[in-house]
Amino acid sequence: MDGRRARSDRPPGQAHGLFGRFLALRTDLGLLAEEYDHVTGWQLGNFPQAYSHIGVIGSALLLQQLGSGAPAAEAEVLLAADV
Repeated sequence: MDGRRARSDRPPGQAHGLFGRFLALRTDLGLLAEEYDHVTGWQLGNFPQAYSHIGVIGSALLLQQLGSGAPAAEAEVLLAADV
């Protein structure tokens, strides 16, 4: 969501504002579930959901990239885990 908005012709502040509103939906520990019910304010589905967090990281990196004056491109994220 924020990545597309950040790359559009809209003011950059809109993407930052939406991202801030989204971050306010997290739990006290900063976790997200699979879904969010905007009517009840409840997080639904699998919890915590890793895919939701990957999207947050990608959006944050893209907004940071745009804030630095870099061209609007998809943020490249490398996640590595030693198993």
